[in-house]
Amino acid sequence: MNRVPDLTVLAVAIVASLACQSQTIVGLTASDEAAVRQALDIEMKAANAADAAGWAAVYAQDAVVLRPHAPAVQGREAIQQWLATLPPISNAKGQGVELVGYGDLAYLRGSYTMTFSLPGAPAPFDEQGKFLQIYRKQTDGSWKLTREIYNSDLPPPMPPPVPPAKR
Repeated sequence: MNRVPDLTVLAVAIVASLACQSQTIVGLTASDEAAVRQALDIEMKAANAADAAGWAAVYAQDAVVLRPHAPAVQGREAIQQWLATLPPISNAKGQGVELVGYGDLAYLRGSYTMTFSLPGAPAPFDEQGKFLQIYRKQTDGSWKLTREIYNSDLPPPMPPPVPPAKR
């Protein structure tokens, strides 16, 4: 029995298998981590300053924001327009609690708090919640936010009571 063809097939299979696994997945560098965390800081500072353009600058051109109780907002320009419609925000703070990345993708999970001042409301109200953001490293080496979803930790406001029907 000739074992050379069997060994050749085995060698080809091993080389092919190793070739498929040869892509090295690299984690985030310290500067990558700092850049992603800095984007969150930029967002919070811009929110406090009512700077929609500065806030939107952390998003990629094709970014998507998945808002609660509303349709997705797609594209940096649309995101900036939406951010400009938000009521005044103060005390905005964000905390990244988990940052994981491989190659040119990273995600940041965290929490936020902020105060909204609604026109006509008797007093500002505090909001708190959580978020998940996905970042992609750009060709220039910067990190841009490409996908974001967030929601409140607070229960939805209760509708006013319905007055009893008159008889």
